[in-house]
Amino acid sequence: MINVLFISLGNICRSPMAEAIFRKRIDEAGLSGFVTVDSAGIGHWHEGKEMHPSARVLLGQKGISMGNHTAKQVQAEHLEAYDYIIVMDQLNLQDLSAIAPAYTDRYQLFSDFIPERAGEDIEDPFFTDEFEAVFEMLEAGCVELCETIKQQTQWKEPV
Repeated sequence: MINVLFISLGNICRSPMAEAIFRKRIDEAGLSGFVTVDSAGIGHWHEGKEMHPSARVLLGQKGISMGNHTAKQVQAEHLEAYDYIIVMDQLNLQDLSAIAPAYTDRYQLFSDFIPERAGEDIEDPFFTDEFEAVFEMLEAGCVELCETIKQQTQWKEPV
């Protein structure tokens, strides 16, 4: 089993969007029984709240369901369970490294799965209102992440 965790600031925009997009990708690839996916936030201020309405509407327009997402804060003691811990920006990476330095070898920037944007931040649409642009970046990165997992595990498509 491969376990993937997406982390953003508050877990109401970027990370749950990435979770939903990636869940759809792994389902389409036949990996849903082999890969689990979740999301969390660095901060606690949105804990228990639903996904940002603009994010939920956009996912719905794209035919992607988020289910009953409620924001949660990342807990250092839970990070051991994840093979991929993917953060949305440099500030999240720094904060996560301070919270749980033991797992820094597993931390990756989301944009590193988008070759032409490697090392860049995925801007927070909560502040920019650029939900469509963020969706496009998340979609591109999720496609690449799915391919990376398939290659690393030598996954064979079901016949």
